[in-house]
Amino acid sequence: MPVEPWVHGELSGGLARRVRETDPESLSGPPLEGAGGRGAISRVEIGGRPFLLKRERRGGMAGRFLPDLYRDLRPFAREWEVARRLAALDLTPPLAARWFVPRAGGFRVWTLLVPAEGARSLLDLLREEGLTREPLEEAGGLVGRLHGFGLLHGDLNAGNLIRIPEGVWRILDLRHSGLYPALPGEARRANLLRLARSLHKSSLRFGLPLDPKAPGWLLRGYGAGFGVEDPWLPALEARIRRGFPVRSLLYR
Repeated sequence: MPVEPWVHGELSGGLARRVRETDPESLSGPPLEGAGGRGAISRVEIGGRPFLLKRERRGGMAGRFLPDLYRDLRPFAREWEVARRLAALDLTPPLAARWFVPRAGGFRVWTLLVPAEGARSLLDLLREEGLTREPLEEAGGLVGRLHGFGLLHGDLNAGNLIRIPEGVWRILDLRHSGLYPALPGEARRANLLRLARSLHKSSLRFGLPLDPKAPGWLLRGYGAGFGVEDPWLPALEARIRRGFPVRSLLYR
C-alpha cells in the first residue's frame, strides 16, 4: 500500500505541498563531499530552498542482496520520532521529509535533510587535526547529554558526531537508536566503548599516533555532559588505552 510522504511541521504552506508532490527519484544534484554512511547523499533544491537528499541503504550481508528495498516502516517511524524530539533540543538536524516509493512488494526510502552548512564531523576533525583535546572533550560532552536525555545511539561512531560553525555539536543517523526513561551504566559504557573503537579504527586508517591522553579527554567531556562522574569511567579509560583486538576492528 502506498505511504504518503512524511513532512516535518517546519515546512509549511507552499513548500510543504511542493515537497509532498516531489518524486525523489527524479531529483539530482552534486554529491555531498565527504558524506559518510551507506546512503548516497546529494545536494538538491526544492522550491528555491537547499536540502540534502539521502537514499537509504542497508549495510552488511543484507545490503548485498536487498540494498535498498524495505518492508517494515517501524524503524523509520522510530527514527522520525527520535529525530523530532532531539531536533527540538537542537541536538540533531531535523529530518525535513521522507518518501516511501513502492517497489516489488516493498518500498525504497528517501530522506530529505536540512543542511548544516560548514559542519565537520569528528571523523573530519580527526583526519585534519589528529586526536586533539578540544573536539574530543566536546564530542564526549554531546554523548553525555544524549545519554542523560535517554538516547542510546545504535551506531555511535566518529562520522555521526558533527560540529557546526557556531561550535554546537549534533548527532546524526538515528535509525537504530531509541529513547529510554533512563540508561543503565552498562549500556552507556558499551556505547562509549563503541565510539572509542571507532576513533581507534580511524586513527589506524589515517596513520595517526594513538595518543594515550585521548581516552581521558573523551571521557572527561562525557562526565561533564552527563552531569555525573560515574565510578566506572577510570576503568573504562584504562580499557580503551589497552586498544582493541584486530578482529573487533573488522566489523562496522
